[in-house]
Amino acid sequence: MAATSWARRWSVARLATRTPAIVLGAALVYGLAARLALWMAIPPGYATAVWPAAGLALICVLRWGRGAAIGIALGSFAVNIATGFDATSAVAIARSCAVIATIAGGAALQAVIGAALIRRRIGHPSALQDEHDIAWFIVLGGPLACLVCSTVGVTALSVAGVVAWSGFGFSWWTWWVGDTIGVLVFAPLALLVLPGAHPVWRRRRGIVGVPLVLGFAVTVLFLRVSSWEQARLRRDFERRIVPIEAVLRSQLSNYEEVVTSLASFFDASDEVTRSEFHTFCSRALAKYPALAALSWNPHVDVARRGEFEDRARRAGLAGYAFTERGSGGGLRVAGDRPDYAPVYYIEPIAQNAIVLGYDAMSDPVRRDTFEQVSRSGAVAATGRTELIHGATETRAAAGVLLVAPVYEHAIDHVPIGFAIGVFRLQDLVETALHDIDHDGMRVALLDRTAGRELLYPTDAGDASEVVEPGPHHVWPLEFGGRRWQLEIAPTAAFLATQRSWQAWTVLAAGLLFVGLLGVVLLITTGRTFRLHEGAERFRALVEASAQIVWTTDASGAVVEDSPSWRAFTGQSFAQWRGFGRLAVIHPDDVANWLDRWQRVLAGRAPVEAEYRIRHVSGEWRWVAGRAVPLVDDHGELRGWVMSNTDITERKHASDQLHRLNAELEQRVQDRTSELTAALREREVLLQEVHHRVKNNLQVISSLINMQVRKLAGEADRSALEECQTRVQAIALIHEQLYQSRDYANVPFSEYARGLVSNVFRTMGVSHDSVKLDLAIADVAVPVDKAIPCGLMLNELITNALKHAFKDRRDGVLRVELTRSDHAIRLVVADNGVGLPLDLDVRSTKSLGLRLVNTLVRQLRATLTVGARDGARFELQFAVES
Repeated sequence: MAATSWARRWSVARLATRTPAIVLGAALVYGLAARLALWMAIPPGYATAVWPAAGLALICVLRWGRGAAIGIALGSFAVNIATGFDATSAVAIARSCAVIATIAGGAALQAVIGAALIRRRIGHPSALQDEHDIAWFIVLGGPLACLVCSTVGVTALSVAGVVAWSGFGFSWWTWWVGDTIGVLVFAPLALLVLPGAHPVWRRRRGIVGVPLVLGFAVTVLFLRVSSWEQARLRRDFERRIVPIEAVLRSQLSNYEEVVTSLASFFDASDEVTRSEFHTFCSRALAKYPALAALSWNPHVDVARRGEFEDRARRAGLAGYAFTERGSGGGLRVAGDRPDYAPVYYIEPIAQNAIVLGYDAMSDPVRRDTFEQVSRSGAVAATGRTELIHGATETRAAAGVLLVAPVYEHAIDHVPIGFAIGVFRLQDLVETALHDIDHDGMRVALLDRTAGRELLYPTDAGDASEVVEPGPHHVWPLEFGGRRWQLEIAPTAAFLATQRSWQAWTVLAAGLLFVGLLGVVLLITTGRTFRLHEGAERFRALVEASAQIVWTTDASGAVVEDSPSWRAFTGQSFAQWRGFGRLAVIHPDDVANWLDRWQRVLAGRAPVEAEYRIRHVSGEWRWVAGRAVPLVDDHGELRGWVMSNTDITERKHASDQLHRLNAELEQRVQDRTSELTAALREREVLLQEVHHRVKNNLQVISSLINMQVRKLAGEADRSALEECQTRVQAIALIHEQLYQSRDYANVPFSEYARGLVSNVFRTMGVSHDSVKLDLAIADVAVPVDKAIPCGLMLNELITNALKHAFKDRRDGVLRVELTRSDHAIRLVVADNGVGLPLDLDVRSTKSLGLRLVNTLVRQLRATLTVGARDGARFELQFAVES
């Protein structure tokens, strides 16, 4: 018990340490193979031209079981977390982790399903020597199982928005092809180096391994073609995006010049009227559509606020007042501040009248910019800010303000006001893109001064179309002292429209080449090893077997040695090689052997023959020869496998058996003759016995008849006549047995007809007065039941003729005799006067009915009596079938 407990604890401890090792090993194998393959990724998507990890994962699960699937999932998760993790927000983190976990689960599930299918169909470990096993291994582990991860992975990426649905088919195809190539190439390679694999795999290392590696190198050519494809896409992409950067940079410079010019306009004038401001701005607004507005915002301290508001109202701006944005987004009267920068002039006025009086310094973002330009004296741009929408706009827009200070004197440090250009961010970029082909491109403008604040697209929802792996360009831009960054990348739609089929044609050719190469090599080596093993087993069988076995060429000449032949005949290989074996065949058997051999060559079918060979002892020994043809796949005869079995002892035993059989047959014939004679004597004796019994009963009947004639009383005569009919009934049975060849059964149908006629005759009843209706089937009754059944029939007919027709001399008497499988049914019925109502058949004093009851018990029968429309007696008793 102690030893058993210790062994159990050791087994549990070993399992506990082995499982983590399997998980870690599978994770490392998958992770390393996946990392090596990532540089082969094909845009767009995460799929690669070849994914070796798929083949290695399949072998890991086949070798180590489902525990390895956990390691595969961990390895896949670790690889993809490094490439697909998005930490920009909590939602992005959760989404990317969910996608990566789904892909990891798909990789593990794919390996488990592939391994399960292979184990169920061909088993593991397997030498893969049979063509069918090789085909099933390739189909189940490769194209079929690889449907799992490609479908799960691309679906997860598409649902998460990482891959556009428009590129689903292409990404799925490349993923599936990559996994399939990984299985077709790397699963056999893994089996070649796997410790503890079938010995055949070790012998295949040089034959299969080297060509497969070369085949993989050919497939890697696809990667080079893919790089050509990527270079072409990059060149085309760069050709199309360069104008975007140039136009946007040029326009930003122009916008700065417009605002600077506006500031110079105020700087050079003692006073600018509203009409002059309108005239100056109209040209700039018409030339640059991205300009949402141009404004003049005087710098007013708190002491001059009231005076300034009054003067503006006197100048025609009814209701003019300093305003600021309220908590609800609307405008309200501005609160007290040290200084203000209210909008005094703005163009176009029709769309922006609502902002007259709006204090630009009330917005903290804008105030920082105003303070900056006041200190530096240079043009400066605000960060992203929400513009106040005019009367014709339904919602606020995101934009930036470009601010230029205006000083009364060059040496002043406090500006008298600010020339401001207002730009909607959407218009800022889209105006530059208006005349440039940018379909399929994602353009993003970011403010690096504020971190990576997104300026364009202005709607965060537009950023869901994530830039796909591939060409990606970034340009730094300067605008109003802020560092902006322009990013342009192709979308999946762009790559899909620009992609040529060159790379995928190479991929298909590479897949076909590698797949066919692997199949051909496995089939070829499998056949070779099978033949080699077959030859080795044949040689071992020949060496170890007492059978005389060898091989010949197509003509029958010996080509392969057989030690058993040399041991049996004493011939050397040189002596019996070719057709030398004819020298030891019995002269009387040679001609027959040659003739038979010619027919064997013509028929090309296995054949057997017996002939004699001279033993090394000089004795002629009988052998059973068998020739089996060796036919190749094209039906060509390549040779024969020949064998001889020493059957001398069997021959001697067979001859002795023939003699014993002959003696036994003679004895059987003699005994049969004796039994036939005895049976014939028995038949004669039985016939004689029945004949004598019948004659003696006839004598008794005659004696009774003589006595009847001497009696004067009617009752006495009637009693003796009844006895006479009973004796005659018994005699009639012996007569039937005498005439029959079957002494066990009485032909009762013939007997019944004769008995009925005899009773009618004995009782002197005419058939004209009592009609006889016979329904008698062809029935045989066992001899032990025939006599009581005959007596029963005799009594029932006699009683019917005596009592049924007293008052009338006409009627019908019906006799039925039938047999089922296990019973005989006898019916005697009449349409006479019927039975007395108080008659009890089973307790009557009538001798005839008492005899009937006795016979019923003797037959173990059932008797049914009916008294409707005459009398009816039905008897049924069992017989053997």
